[in-house]
Amino acid sequence: MIARVAALALTSSVLLAQAASDDLWTAFDGFDENGEILIGFKDADGEVVLEPQFSGITHAKRLEHLMGYLQYDENTVSSGVLLKTGERLDYRPYAPDAISDCESEGTLRAYNADWDMGLLDHKGQWIIPAEYNHLSRVQNGMSVVLSGARRSSDDEHWSWLGGSRSLVDRDGTVIVADFVGDVDAIDWFSFAIGDSDDPLRDVWQGVDGKRYNAVNTQREFNAFVEGGLVNALAAERYDGLLFEEIVLYYQDKTLTREQAVNDPAMVSFLRAFKQALASGVEYKPYRRDKEFGIFSLNLPRSWLDYVNHCDDFYESCYPVYQISWGAPDDTRTVWFLRSEDGYQILAVEFNLRAQPIINP
Repeated sequence: MIARVAALALTSSVLLAQAASDDLWTAFDGFDENGEILIGFKDADGEVVLEPQFSGITHAKRLEHLMGYLQYDENTVSSGVLLKTGERLDYRPYAPDAISDCESEGTLRAYNADWDMGLLDHKGQWIIPAEYNHLSRVQNGMSVVLSGARRSSDDEHWSWLGGSRSLVDRDGTVIVADFVGDVDAIDWFSFAIGDSDDPLRDVWQGVDGKRYNAVNTQREFNAFVEGGLVNALAAERYDGLLFEEIVLYYQDKTLTREQAVNDPAMVSFLRAFKQALASGVEYKPYRRDKEFGIFSLNLPRSWLDYVNHCDDFYESCYPVYQISWGAPDDTRTVWFLRSEDGYQILAVEFNLRAQPIINP
């Protein structure tokens, strides 16, 4: 499983006095006088340590060291980075799609007043100076930084064009200059020293003269679809193909693996899936910032080892990929988690009324 940094927690009434505590704070909902949801936090004993007061971009479901926040106070709006000591830092939280970044390995991405991005440690100190256009989330102690890029925008969105990327460690030391590759598709926990002729691995030249390589999960998933998935569906070997708990998205229903293999609608759906793959459906990686999410659900307990403190899946070692097909008014989707047992079906979406019963 992914390595976790040790938690540091305090309590609200005596924040500094209990600085050696070791629990996570858990988010809970409250309401303001207008009925709008506000977010507060409780400690491991269930005691309220922060009254409900945060809203908007605030995304943390569990607070370990620090988080980005947004708070409305009468006619004013404030945002920044909150430490569990109670200290509020006047940095701009990174909030793609109006959702604040999540702490990762004791670090948090943030902007300075000039909108340059850097990396804060668990004490709120800059460990990578705020002088970059963008940094990827720290995973296995590494981040890809972008500098020298320019903004490009349309009526609704903007993105970075040009610039150069480098792979750095959490202190900003360059490992690979002129980094090339799909950052979102790299399993940083498979990062290794040496060359590789494995077609599932990307290879880079390090600034120290060494070669480095890591698994490309997009190519790994493609290989799984063309091999293991097709074969399992053809043989109707569903046990190993299904995760412990499977969510029927938009149907407010969760099935255990045992229930799913005996559920007529689910089995019929899997047979339809086999036929769709045989007809050459398009499949693509799930991207949290580009697609609608399955993350708004109350997560099944068996999913929790695979998600961070914001209930987002660890995108490096536990990415989620999806396959969709069908007409616009009857789209069917299967989400796969790269679990400890390989790629498994995590969630499905289909119109139960429109789902035909397909016999073997």
